[in-house]
Formats: sequence, C-alpha cells, structure tokens
Amino acid sequence: MGSAQPRANNLGILYDKNGLPAGATYVDIAGVTQLVGTLTGSYTEQVTVPATGGVVDYSHPYVGIRDAISMFVDVALLVATSVKMKLQGRYDSTTAWTDIQLVREDTGVVAAEQTFAATGTYLVQTASILAVSQIRVVAEAAGGVEYGEGDSIVVRAWVQ
Repeated sequence: MGSAQPRANNLGILYDKNGLPAGATYVDIAGVTQLVGTLTGSYTEQVTVPATGGVVDYSHPYVGIRDAISMFVDVALLVATSVKMKLQGRYDSTTAWTDIQLVREDTGVVAAEQTFAATGTYLVQTASILAVSQIRVVAEAAGGVEYGEGDSIVVRAWVQ
C-alpha cells in the first residue's frame, strides 16, 4: 500500500510547540522539516522556513475565502494546567492580526480564545465563513514557570 498524498484542502501542521523542544522536528505539508517551537506562558506564533525556492510559510497559510476551517488540536499537559489557543487572520501582510471566533466541538463553546485543561485531541472549527487572506495559530501555556517536553500543542488543519 502506498503512502497518502496531500490533498488541496489539507493544511497539515500549522503549529507544533512543547515546553522543551531541544531540537525536535516535524515535517510540514510541503515536506519541509521544521523545528518544533518552545511553548511559553505568552502567546507566540509558529516560526517556520519555506521550502527551497518557495515563498509559502505553511504556519501562516494564505486561505482566501473558505466556508470553514477544522483544526485538530492535540494537547498534552505535564507541568502546565492548561493551554490556550487562538486562530488569527489578517487582511494582508501589512495589516495587524485579529482574533477569529472558534467553536470547540466537544463543548459547543464559541470564543476567540479556546482553553484546553486536559490532555487529549480536540476539534475546533470556525464559527462562521472564513473570509480572510491569511491565518495563523498562536498559543500559550498556563500554570507553570518552566514547561517540559510533556507540555505540548500540535494543530493540524483542513479548509473547505
């Protein structure tokens, strides 16, 4: 059986951070090896490098007008008591990032900031049509000062 091929609506990993990445890596949807970022007590974005000769940063994809985005959020808590996540969008590369309302599908909570207080996998979707040029995910940990490898968040996404 062959390996699965990426589909046009699959954005792959948008965000991958833990409390002590120590050189850990992941492979983005373009097949580029990226460094796992450091999860801290402040909101931070994922920083990645485009594919050789490419201009697309797959942690900040350009999405245009879409019906919705579904994000599968894997959270692990060891020292942290929770992880908070936001999806942000902007009009173009010269404008500020702004928060987008999200629905947490296991609770029905609609908010721009979603809080995960238990280890698990969660489905979070946009609450309305996604009509923005570009998106990014930001997250922060709470309940500790120094987080470890066991504190993590990975966000994968599909658009429709």
